[in-house]
Amino acid sequence: AVPAGDDVFDLVSAAAFAAGFCQTLAAGDYLSRQDARRARDRISPVVDPVLDALSTGLDVAVNEWLSDIAATAASDLSAVAANRAPLVSVQTEISLPATALAYALYGDAARAGELVRRNSVATPAAMPISFEAIAP
Repeated sequence: AVPAGDDVFDLVSAAAFAAGFCQTLAAGDYLSRQDARRARDRISPVVDPVLDALSTGLDVAVNEWLSDIAATAASDLSAVAANRAPLVSVQTEISLPATALAYALYGDAARAGELVRRNSVATPAAMPISFEAIAP
């Protein structure tokens, strides 16, 4: 939340929150290209309103500091996105267990949990016939 008014403590708090938010996003573990891009796209809606508020209430150095952190986080996330496999849509004829699908896709049944989490499946014994997976 961006503070209304010129209270220095509120402005500094908003800047610190936005900086921490950027650093947390950049430090995340993104398994697919789309995951990293979605994280990068979350930076601007949080940082831009804070930068606007800072431009009227604080020294330019704070604005530059936050801008640099946001730019670095966005650059790091872009690099991660460029080096990750994309998500693909998988279709099957029937519902199959996640372990069978993970083995068929990756040759590794241990990646079944990844399929279950990504698709928010209630039970790994019956995956939907259409789901998302990271490209093999």
